[in-house]
Amino acid sequence: NGLVVQGQAFSATQAGMYSVFCSVSGHPEAADESPAAVQVLAGLPHKWSVSFPLQASDCFWQGASLPFDVFVFDFWDNRVTDATVELHATPAAGIVQDAAGGWALTAEADYDITLEVTSPQDPQSTIAPFAASLRVDSTPPVFALAMPSTGSMLVMPDGQTDVAIQGTVTDGLSSLVALS
Repeated sequence: NGLVVQGQAFSATQAGMYSVFCSVSGHPEAADESPAAVQVLAGLPHKWSVSFPLQASDCFWQGASLPFDVFVFDFWDNRVTDATVELHATPAAGIVQDAAGGWALTAEADYDITLEVTSPQDPQSTIAPFAASLRVDSTPPVFALAMPSTGSMLVMPDGQTDVAIQGTVTDGLSSLVALS
């Protein structure tokens, strides 16, 4: 469990609560009946795990929360729950911290984001910033038909099934790849 006893000293590498019993060698009746409780806390951040299930084609809805899972560990693999993790985004507006401590997307844009641990770290830390790019696009393309005009009646000759359409399609954020 990570507890090392050397003579009258002890050390621990696994975070948790420990009970320290004191006794006199050769005199079991002189043992401590109310042991001291020692709490071992996690050390400084040494490494982390960032899970962000993002595909190259993913697009997020405005108002959604970013699906990050961030876990920070010390040198001995204890989870560090009080590490400060900050998110930086370009553009800066549009991603805000939500009530649950995560981040929510409040504006449509293409974002470059970086997560980093900003609290003090273990001198041998292997933590590098995590970077990703994402798109927030909640509005569909806009179709403007020029022909046939709205409300017009189409009369099709026998056997003809195709209708010619003229107009424009635009999208405020995404470039259009194909129309069919």
